[in-house]
Amino acid sequence: MGIMDIWPAYVRRVAKALTQEEISGRTGISQTTVSAWLRGAPAMPKAEMVIVFARAFGQPPVEALAAAGYLDASEAASMSRTPLSDYSTDELFDELRSRSQG
Repeated sequence: MGIMDIWPAYVRRVAKALTQEEISGRTGISQTTVSAWLRGAPAMPKAEMVIVFARAFGQPPVEALAAAGYLDASEAASMSRTPLSDYSTDELFDELRSRSQG
């Protein structure tokens, strides 16, 4: 699967049912650029715009950079962090115990 398949799908998933004009207004990225993204234009989106897009929609920039082809999945996974609130109390205590013993 190439960048032309991944980035447009990411933009559609994140922007949901917003029009190109609404996406442009929310991100400050030109409607022409948004249209090119959604068409799967062969040019790779600029990294700065990828980050702006992700932040405008409250998404992790690392995930967007991976969708745009700047990072591979393993690089993106190694950079993302799970919030502590996602761990149970037992999991947190187990981690603390392992760190204090080693």
